[in-house]
Amino acid sequence: MSEQKRSRKSKSNAPKPKHQPAPPTIQTESIGPEALRRTKDNSYPLIKSGDMLALQGVVGNKALRQMVQPGQMGSSSVIRRHAIPDNRQGVGAEEDEIQRRRDDQHVQRHAIPDNRQGVGAEEDEIQTRRDKASIQRTPAFGLAVQTRRQRSQQPNLWGKPGSPRIQRKDGDKADVKSAPKAADPKAGGAEAGVKEAPAEDPAVKQAKAEFGKFVGGGPYQVPNFVPDTVDNFGKFDVDYYPSKKLLEANMRVKFQFPDMTTGDWLQDIINLPKFLMIQQQYIQGFIKTVTTGWSGKFNFKNVREPQSVWGQLNPIRVKVNVTPVQANQHYTFNKYFKDQLDAKGVGKVPNVESNNTGQVHMYKFDTTKRGFTGAASVGQEEVTRLQRNLPKIRFANTSAAVDAKYDGDIQFVGDYLRRMNRPKFNIDVIGHANKSGNEPDNLKYSQARADNVMARLKAAGVTNHKLTAAGVGSTGATANGSWRKVDFKIAVDKGFSNVQDVDMHEFGHMLGLDDDYYRGASDTRGNTTQHQMKMMQKMLGSDSYGKGKEDRYADEVTKIYKNEASADVMHAGNEVRVYNYVTFWQAMFNAGAAGGNQPAPAFTWKDWKVIG
Repeated sequence: MSEQKRSRKSKSNAPKPKHQPAPPTIQTESIGPEALRRTKDNSYPLIKSGDMLALQGVVGNKALRQMVQPGQMGSSSVIRRHAIPDNRQGVGAEEDEIQRRRDDQHVQRHAIPDNRQGVGAEEDEIQTRRDKASIQRTPAFGLAVQTRRQRSQQPNLWGKPGSPRIQRKDGDKADVKSAPKAADPKAGGAEAGVKEAPAEDPAVKQAKAEFGKFVGGGPYQVPNFVPDTVDNFGKFDVDYYPSKKLLEANMRVKFQFPDMTTGDWLQDIINLPKFLMIQQQYIQGFIKTVTTGWSGKFNFKNVREPQSVWGQLNPIRVKVNVTPVQANQHYTFNKYFKDQLDAKGVGKVPNVESNNTGQVHMYKFDTTKRGFTGAASVGQEEVTRLQRNLPKIRFANTSAAVDAKYDGDIQFVGDYLRRMNRPKFNIDVIGHANKSGNEPDNLKYSQARADNVMARLKAAGVTNHKLTAAGVGSTGATANGSWRKVDFKIAVDKGFSNVQDVDMHEFGHMLGLDDDYYRGASDTRGNTTQHQMKMMQKMLGSDSYGKGKEDRYADEVTKIYKNEASADVMHAGNEVRVYNYVTFWQAMFNAGAAGGNQPAPAFTWKDWKVIG
């Protein structure tokens, strides 16, 4: 081991004193005759690189720094930092030092982690290495510790990022030009040019906290929920899962088959396997029909502000589940496979009794014979109902612009049509012009009027029906300004067929819905609206229909005049329409208000709406 290495090893293993000792005084006797000669009269010739390294090995860097302080050495022998790549020591600036760097094989790498340069093994470098700071030697062997960030911001010297740029001044001092200081996070200020993030809105912050509690507190349950409390109709369990965006209506049903037995016990035993198979097939078919038919037709949403928080609950889908049980049922479902006649000899009609008995009687029932089907009649009556609700749109002279006063009417028709898929309609929008001006201009305006109204209907959501636009100019018109208008020609799609689904219909009663049948001259609405109208208005109300017309949709879609029929499932058809979801909506806001994890203020029906 070399003298130099032994010296450094002994230093690194030596215990460190608590207080840093004063710099040692250099004794000329310890330097040797050659060094003694150089100290005479305090006049030093230019120190060669080999001598400098010898001094470093004998007295160490700390003592050597004291020797080269201003005033201890002659100005002619000031040791300067040299612009030598990787020269962290800052010693031996002469040409022979450069040559020595190339040729001297005795400079060995020191056992310092990550020290690839192999220089600067003294205790202070080791300590700074432990602190994971980079070393920058200042003039006259001084040390300056930089953070990694500061080092990365230094100007590039010798092609290596982070190297300090040395500027020489006055011949004996070197100046390190450092990068701008980074902002101190503890000082509380932001870096120059960087804007601080705005403070979070207190309402949003509160909503986030309440949202977490509400979602974490689920599911919210309402057992044995009864939507029609007036006549005590409908019963099921409600489970709302905020984290799943799911509302479940769970019904327990006990299935019975009263006419499956013959009274002959031996024959009944023989027929038992067959009867059980028939019963099981019916139960499975019924459950599949009603759960598929009633689930997922429309979704709900929470409209509480801020929507950036509460909107995360949406959309909330609806799922219907039916579980066969032998006890603790919501309903007892009696299925008959044979005709059951009343006192007049007429076949009995399926019915659901009130919750007082909880009995459902599903009689054998031929809907065709009883007049509950007929595509032609139902389709035409749906056309009549639609035409009754179409707006009469007029235009200014030489204009095809749709006036803003018709916005509510167009939105209503848009909602009416997009929420109805049975039957499909073919709708021709026909534009007109009054008999003034030349016919080419009249034709142009009439076509533009039809195009604009059709575009507005599509924008309102009417994409599920066929729309066409045609202008007829002033054909059949007079000079009266009322001819500057559009008309609608409506036809039912030829592929439409209508059959009432009895299972779906009766299950609607089990969900709390009543019939939508016409009940007399003084009653233009179906039974459902007698008990559910206020709930429908709350669920479907919209200010987009105009001031004072918020309830227009709920009012109009439930009107059933004499000789009018509807293809909705609670009248003569099998389509579940949005107003048939009113009992699910009641279940939604009741479940949403359950539990002890409510926001402030607590949820009410106003916080929940239907989507679609």
